[in-house]
Amino acid sequence: MNETSSNTRFSNRRIALALTATVFVMFGFGYALVPLYDLFCEITGIGGKPTIAVVQSVDPDLNIDLNRNVWVEFTGNTTNGLPWKIKPEINKTKVRPGEIHEVSYLVKNTSGRDLIGQAIPSVTPMQAARYVVKIDCFCFNNQSLAAGEEKLMPMRFYIDPELQMDTRTVTLSYSFFEVKNSG
Repeated sequence: MNETSSNTRFSNRRIALALTATVFVMFGFGYALVPLYDLFCEITGIGGKPTIAVVQSVDPDLNIDLNRNVWVEFTGNTTNGLPWKIKPEINKTKVRPGEIHEVSYLVKNTSGRDLIGQAIPSVTPMQAARYVVKIDCFCFNNQSLAAGEEKLMPMRFYIDPELQMDTRTVTLSYSFFEVKNSG
């Protein structure tokens, strides 16, 4: 009976050790998933994340494709019950690849308290994401709105002329989520 009890304890310890190791491996995988996904999206160009460009001044020789137009549609929403309303000033515009455009989103905090939000952009079709180049965007930083405040949030962008010729419409969407105060 003593040997059986010893074998049972050894077996229980092995199971506990295996379960603990599994928990640590799962935690590590979950922790690494976001950077791995970002790297995968950057390498493959999928995932709908647009390119960010730093433009000091507009180059007069910017390669604008005068023979082509692309429709750009704008949408916005909030996630996880963030009490904000977001609406693009225009729903759709025609752009020439290489030409810089500015659009704004009207964002209103409909709650009775001050809130901080962060906009996450998404581009469809996903293959077009690498060709939507943002110069300036409210999505680059957290946005704070006082209770009841309404703010116009601008975004400057262009469509890279290298965008596939068969892409005629690109949708640029923003999802705002609440940023909780860490203090």
